[in-house]
Amino acid sequence: MAEESDEIIDVEAEDVEAEYVETVTEEQVRVRRMPKVGRWMALGGAVFGIAAAVATYSVPYDPDTAGYDRNVVFGFVLLFALAFGVGIGGLAAAVAERSTRGARVVAAEHIVARARDDDSA
Repeated sequence: MAEESDEIIDVEAEDVEAEYVETVTEEQVRVRRMPKVGRWMALGGAVFGIAAAVATYSVPYDPDTAGYDRNVVFGFVLLFALAFGVGIGGLAAAVAERSTRGARVVAAEHIVARARDDDSA
């Protein structure tokens, strides 16, 4: 049977020399600014959420004749207002994206680095 060795080998980074092959190509790419859709949707939800609160709590309320509590009504109105507001925010982001100026063409470098095979050395 072979004996196991408890010897620890200390290898520094300078001792191991990894060779890399880099391929650099210059290309022309189109860059177009895009709105942050998530922020537009959150803004739409917040605006319509505030509108739901104003619409619910600005109406005169008499607890003796009302069929539902005001907070329950606010919850249902808020549910639909948030869904509608998020949709409107997404639609506004799409319109803003379409209304921006055309794309700009800029130069970019494409760098591909890979380890060199021992066969190709």
